[in-house]
Amino acid sequence: RDIASKATPRIITFFSVTTPTTNATGYLHPWFYPGNYETVSGRGIVLPSDCTVRNMYARVRTVGAGSGSLKLTVRRNNANTSLVLSFPSLGTGGNNRRDAVTFEAGDLISVAVLDVGTVTSPADLMVSLEVY
Repeated sequence: RDIASKATPRIITFFSVTTPTTNATGYLHPWFYPGNYETVSGRGIVLPSDCTVRNMYARVRTVGAGSGSLKLTVRRNNANTSLVLSFPSLGTGGNNRRDAVTFEAGDLISVAVLDVGTVTSPADLMVSLEVY
């Protein structure tokens, strides 16, 4: 049965122990991989059917410092989409419940993280997405 035909959403998660240095982009690991962010794109999940991804939530276990923010972007086949979430470096996380992105079977979904401004990296960044 296709993911898209199910009334109950499925959850996919991405994780990183650390976040990139200031004004650098990194890529989160799918699932719960206890490692640092990656510097190369392509870390992701191949989706088995057409679906819509929405309701992005992010949380950090250890709050960062500085005057910047973290910007998270869902990527489709290594290209940025409109599903974006930003929150202050002093914050514990945030969500984007208004935007949605469609994917086709075989598409790669991944999450990029960008430290914007002067940020002392927070630790243990977790991201969850609902898939319909």
